[in-house]
Amino acid sequence: MTKNYILGRGENLVRQIQAPKIEHKKAHPYEVGEARDRLLPKFQQTARKLDQLPERACPRGESVASFIIHPAYLAKSYYPREFLYEAKLRVLGSRIAYVKPTKVATKEKPKTKVTAEFLVASTRENFDDLPRFVRTLDLDSAAAERLRQFEDVRELTPESKLRNIPQTTDYPVLEIILHADEKPSSDYIIEGFRRFLREMSIKVNIDKRLYVGGLCFLPLKAPRKLLNEIAEFSFLRVARGMPKLRPPQIVRAIKPKLSLHPNAVPTDPPVDPALRVAVFDGGMGKNEIMNQYVSGWKGRNMGKPIADYEEHGHMVTGALLFGPIDNPKSLPLPFAKVDHYRILDEHTHPNDDELFDVIRRIESTVLNRKPEFMVLSVGPNLVIDDEPHVWTCKLDQLLSNGDLLAAVAVGNDGEADRNQNLHRVQVPSDCVNSLSVGACDSRNNTWERASYSSMGPGRSPGLVKPDVLAFGGCADEPFPVLSQQKSGEISLQYGTSFAAPFALRAAVGVRAYLGSIMKPLVLKALLINRSQANHQSLEEIGWGRINEDVESLITCADNEAVIIYQGALRPGNYWEAEIPWPDGAVRGNVEIVATFCYACQTDPEHPIHYTRTGLEVVFRPHSEKHNIGAKLPKSESLFGIVKPYATEQELRHDALKWETTIHGVTRKRASSVHRPHLQIHYNAREGGSAASAAGPVPYALVLTVRAKNVRNFYDRIMSKYRNQLEVLQPVVRVPVRGLGLR
Repeated sequence: MTKNYILGRGENLVRQIQAPKIEHKKAHPYEVGEARDRLLPKFQQTARKLDQLPERACPRGESVASFIIHPAYLAKSYYPREFLYEAKLRVLGSRIAYVKPTKVATKEKPKTKVTAEFLVASTRENFDDLPRFVRTLDLDSAAAERLRQFEDVRELTPESKLRNIPQTTDYPVLEIILHADEKPSSDYIIEGFRRFLREMSIKVNIDKRLYVGGLCFLPLKAPRKLLNEIAEFSFLRVARGMPKLRPPQIVRAIKPKLSLHPNAVPTDPPVDPALRVAVFDGGMGKNEIMNQYVSGWKGRNMGKPIADYEEHGHMVTGALLFGPIDNPKSLPLPFAKVDHYRILDEHTHPNDDELFDVIRRIESTVLNRKPEFMVLSVGPNLVIDDEPHVWTCKLDQLLSNGDLLAAVAVGNDGEADRNQNLHRVQVPSDCVNSLSVGACDSRNNTWERASYSSMGPGRSPGLVKPDVLAFGGCADEPFPVLSQQKSGEISLQYGTSFAAPFALRAAVGVRAYLGSIMKPLVLKALLINRSQANHQSLEEIGWGRINEDVESLITCADNEAVIIYQGALRPGNYWEAEIPWPDGAVRGNVEIVATFCYACQTDPEHPIHYTRTGLEVVFRPHSEKHNIGAKLPKSESLFGIVKPYATEQELRHDALKWETTIHGVTRKRASSVHRPHLQIHYNAREGGSAASAAGPVPYALVLTVRAKNVRNFYDRIMSKYRNQLEVLQPVVRVPVRGLGLR
């Protein structure tokens, strides 16, 4: 029987269009003079507070204050550039804040809303002069126009900079975050912090520091009694308790243990011998069975391996190569070879600051080896919060060009205290450029989120986390995987550590089968597009459970067509992506499933404006139906985050367009569809303001168009678009045991 393979070259159906005319009429909560009068006392009070800081806490006499934006002015077009320039202020970063404004521009009563808090630096002399500057400001100037966008101005207290300090020791180890980048122009901040600590007789190893964007991360062990004094340092953003590495979850109580048949292990090369996948974990230890498919590596200056870490790494690698072992008599043929990088050693767990060395090892390997795929099932034992973490920031930086698909386990704290948000996804699975994977409890149709699997939401951007679920096992239906304890023994496990490699295995299988046209971003979008949701919420399952069957991922039913679009978009431009639609009548209902994925650079010092790229996507189902007086066809909602995410506390009105993954499903009568298309606009920003020199951004779009009652729908699409779309035929012949079929 002829198979209907998925269709590529959808980018041939994308064309640039003229930008539509958009009128911006802004209602302002405050008049300019009113804003000046209400802010003037705040500038005076802030200056007095900053003058009270010790001189040694202010390198070059500079201090930092909080400028809170009115929630009505969060868009990049309202960035207060003119006021900041005229007032000789520079923005170091920003963070999420919640504010109940005094006034709003609508008839509604003011209520607490999410907004941005800018962290603004200048000399203390300049802060002292700000009241005079504001008082004499020309009310018709652009600077005065921007002045009314501030809701509040205040000093930063030491208490506001201290987060999650351990209470069990008088000398806690801290993760310090400074507003300083790696340019020589920031050296005075680092040296100033060293001198500041030296005067308190506190030693700091500056050589341990890591830079990401405009932030410097470094470990510090300090006496608890001096923490408030340390937090007075003006360029200190946050000091928080240093997280420890998550201990490997290894289940030892599930019986009985099984063993492989002597001839179960395949002897053929992997499906694509040239394809390699990186696993970053605890090492492999004894791996005779996997020897021909795995190369073991370790970083420089590594200590001795730890047995539990090796066992964890061995089983994670086995899950990637073979998936859950259904048949002890015959293992499936791996899709690719694995490079296992041991990044953990005897020093990792007892020494809190070793986490910095671990992420360095990952960074060095990715930059030098340039893998296309990687699995990360280890990380800090840290639930996400509103502040950036070095693991998340570094990983997003490494993934920003879209050339690497990283499957990251979300953690196993799904049953932890929800009132304290301890059940939420763990660092670094909150990366916007990764594929964050949670666990489901079954491979059958009655699956649910495994109770231990950490839940969303993530940050905004990065709100929908996990991205997907994959089978990770549970006590009633464990994940059978090769044990390291005894050669040929099968260990029954469960955890997101196994869900992540199992999810990536499906993506690697598609890549091995269809070849290099399936780029990492396309594979991410395909897994999400072909995932299956159940009755549970986005918080629990993300976009759904992946389809683990490689053959069904790359083929279409007779009544559907799956189309792959990929390429690069340029900032500021508009495009129209045609949705393939057959000629002639289409009976019944139609379902359209669309998934956009892109990779982008990030601004770690601006968590609320974290991603530099945003896509506005509009669905127009009928090209000949217009609203009265409108030039463009009617638009409908296709992408959006449904309840429970659509709350003011989690989501701004424009936040969705800054998400790196957007996914939507719509169902319509086929008679209401005619020459459907998506209108796409690429926005670029940097630090919350419009970007001055943004480059093209790589993207992938996967569309599934399904007409349940039209059995020849695929053939009709192919007949119409045979000169534009390409059938993605397998580039290798894969044995049945290599397809990942159950």
